[in-house]
Amino acid sequence: LPAIRQRREALGQTGTVTVAAAGATIWEAESGVVVGGMRIDQDNEAFGGGFVWVPGKPGEKGGRPGARLVCRLEIPAAGTYYLWGRVQAPTPEDDSFFLSISSPASEPVQRADWHLGVHETWEWTAFGGARPLALQLAAGEYQLQLHCREDGAKMDRFLLTTDPEFRP
Repeated sequence: LPAIRQRREALGQTGTVTVAAAGATIWEAESGVVVGGMRIDQDNEAFGGGFVWVPGKPGEKGGRPGARLVCRLEIPAAGTYYLWGRVQAPTPEDDSFFLSISSPASEPVQRADWHLGVHETWEWTAFGGARPLALQLAAGEYQLQLHCREDGAKMDRFLLTTDPEFRP
């Protein structure tokens, strides 16, 4: 099918983010591949001027089930990692994504809710809330997928760290 072929080609052209074995690794959300209605837009306040989202009117419930962002990751060493996102979420009806992380051998995060909270300006928030969720990742290649749960939620950057006390 042409759509599947195009997605595979796009993923093949996307760079892989190599995650530091210690410390923190930051990457732009728009460096991944957008699929099914997720799109890249511009905002001068976003780092690098871009972000990803599914457009929607603030406060109106809505989503697009097939919309997602796909980022390829290379984890050099097995360990415990913590994920953060630099987000903007204007209302309680526009403040969440679904997240999945998978490799050919495992799926450490199976389409989990990522509740951001309301953020009228760009702010960092942890996957898991006030206490970042510990992710046990083996060494290898992974796909991080950010799925649309509520349109209007925006993602600017990701941060993956081995330090549970780190706060961006």
